[in-house]
Amino acid sequence: MQLVARVEPAPARAPGARAPMPKKRFTGNEDRARIAIVAAMQKRVKWTEVVAQLEAAGYPKRSVESVRNRHRRWQKADATKPESKNMCRICGLPQRGHVCGGVNAQ
Repeated sequence: MQLVARVEPAPARAPGARAPMPKKRFTGNEDRARIAIVAAMQKRVKWTEVVAQLEAAGYPKRSVESVRNRHRRWQKADATKPESKNMCRICGLPQRGHVCGGVNAQ
């Protein structure tokens, strides 16, 4: 008996659907830039403008949702500051919502 590998074509995306963005980790400098941009906006944060400013500063292209979710996750962690077992190996601070000043990987 001979086994035959069958390759199925990838499912087509819906019309108008965006192509997935490549996943890259946020760097410490990018997090600090995002925090400064959001702090500079007085009343309402316009996430499309935040993403545009980050791209103009030379950071990787990211979706509006990923930048907004990253910021909200950072805010939530910053507000609660729980005692965590997950500590940064470089600076010793809790990892949740952490922006390490010790690493600036590109």
